[in-house]
This record gives sequence, structure tokens and C-alpha cells, in this order.
Amino acid sequence: MSWFVDDADVATIAAVCRSRAISAGVDPFRYDNLTAGLASLRDWLPAFIAIAEQDARTAEAAEQDARTATARHAWRAAAAAAHIANTLPNPDLTRAVAADRQAVDALRRYAVLGGTVHDLRPGPGEPRFEGELRLPAGVDDAPPPVAVIVPGLDSGRAEFLDLADALLARGLAVAAIDGPGQGTLADEPPQPAYQQVTSAVIDRLTALDVTDPDRVVLIGLSLGGLYAMRSAAADARVRAVATVSGPYPMPTWDALPAFAIDTLTIRCGGADQARAVTAALAHPDLPAAIHQPLLVVAGGADELPSPAQARHIATTAPAGELLLVPGGDHLLGNTRWQWLDHTADWLTENAAAHATKK
Repeated sequence: MSWFVDDADVATIAAVCRSRAISAGVDPFRYDNLTAGLASLRDWLPAFIAIAEQDARTAEAAEQDARTATARHAWRAAAAAAHIANTLPNPDLTRAVAADRQAVDALRRYAVLGGTVHDLRPGPGEPRFEGELRLPAGVDDAPPPVAVIVPGLDSGRAEFLDLADALLARGLAVAAIDGPGQGTLADEPPQPAYQQVTSAVIDRLTALDVTDPDRVVLIGLSLGGLYAMRSAAADARVRAVATVSGPYPMPTWDALPAFAIDTLTIRCGGADQARAVTAALAHPDLPAAIHQPLLVVAGGADELPSPAQARHIATTAPAGELLLVPGGDHLLGNTRWQWLDHTADWLTENAAAHATKK
């Protein structure tokens, strides 16, 4: 069988993925040098893993010498490179999951050097997820609000560190998760009923009792945007939700791009199973069922969702608003200065609106 990584042009894919990799934390010059030397997209994963391992060695040495700032910087770079290694649909799923496991290990080392970190795991009988809860500085007086970051189809919790750090800087705790079919759990099919995952995450956050259960907000990116919208519609504990390049309606199987078809086919274990998952992601009249504040962030140059689709989501939701960034690509990595701080502020302000009065 011929796969996307065998057929697609290296230079074209490198150009498409560039802003995403840089947003995740890969140095742009390093990215350009690495991708220029690739003979095939089959070389993508081992090439990015090689620089992740180089960064991890730098971080280990810095920690041994008590150079904490250098160690954090290197661990962050290692997490980014190892995660980007797993963003193309690699038929060797075992190797791909190992790459994201490496990314998460680096993420945890980065996070622990900067503050308090709690493990997030499901209870008995709950949907599968993995994650970390990071607490902001200065939360001794009262438990902080918490933002749950929901990744997309070929993404994971190690990707959006810029967003996580922006929220932490504003006093929000951050729960970054991988659900079924994502990141370290990419070797199992995606979960169309992702609202079950986020509800289990909120249950776990409530049980930990270190954040304010009355101030939970969600932000979903790419397919994670659709997951986050489904979650908000199903769980009133979600006080506000933001989507970044979140698709709605979910495209039909035949309308999906080749990389998405391969990603779903690999992670679902076959094309028939992948078709069924795609069909199950349809959710008629979803925006109208979201009564919480909803911020729809979309790029003017994105095709999924198109600006028209993003506008439809925002105008159909009872409390929707649209931030359409001209020229923004998918995930808006090329226009971060026009949406990231605004979105972090929006989430912070909506969480604050539900603060419990003493």
C-alpha cells in the first residue's frame, strides 16, 4: 500500500508544516536546515528524533550543572522536536507513539523545573486519557481557575507550550491532555464522543482539589476545536470555550485531505473503521447547543474551517464571537501575535467571571 509519506513532496510538506513546527518550539533556522536535507518523508521522524535527543542531552548536562534556565530551554526544544516527529501519518505506529512519549517526557522535565505538576489519569471505568496539570505561581491563597487544552487529530499535549505558558502567566492552571488517538495514545482509535473524555478530566480535576471546579474553561485546536465544542454542549461545568481552527461541520470521508485519511486509517486500524469514526464525528446543530461564551479563532487563509464555516459557527452559537485573522493558516502559526494573547486574555476573563464570591 502507498502512503502519504511515500507520495507527498518533501519540500511542499515542509513548507506547509513550517509555521506549526515553529509555533511548537522548533527553531526556524534549525527546521529549515533539517527539512532541506530530507530525501523522503519517511526520514522525517528519525531526523526530528535525532535533534530531540541532542536537546535532551543538553538539558541533562545543564541540570547536572544546576543551570536551570538552560535546562528548561533545552527540554522545551526537545519536547517540540519529538512531537513534530509524530505529526505526519507514519505507518510505523509503534515508533510514532514512542516519539510522542519522548516528547511528553521532555515536557514533564520542562514543567517540573518551572512549578508544580500533577499527573492526570482516569479513574476505573472512565475513558482513556493522559495528561499533566500545571499550577501557576502564587496560588497559596485560593485555588486557581483551570484551562483544559484539547489537541487535534495528529496532535498531542506536548505541542501547545506557548499557549500553556501564556495561560499560566495569567494565573490559570493548565491541564494538557492526550485522549484516544492523540499523542501518546495515538495507537488507538480517536473517540468521537470526546465529551466523555473531557468530563472525566474535569472529574479528575475536581477530585485533585487544587483548582477551582467552578472556573473550568476549554480551548481546542484543529479537530480539538470540534471536540471542545462537543464537550461544552454536553457539560455545563465548562464555563467558556475557545476553538482555534476548529472544523464544523466535520467533512465527509471523501472530502478529507490525504494526510488526514492516512492518519485516521493508521490510528483506527483500517479504512472501514476510519470511515465509521469520521461519520460519528458529525454532530448536527452543534453550535446552537453551546450556551457558554464561545470564541471562534480562524485564519483567513485556512480551508478547514474556511472563513465562512468559522463565521457560521460564531453566528449560530447563542454566545459566539469570531476572531478572523487575515492570512492566518491552519492553527494560525503564522499570525500568533494577532490571536494568542487575545485568546489567553479572553479565557482568563471568562474564567474570572465565574469566581466564587467569598
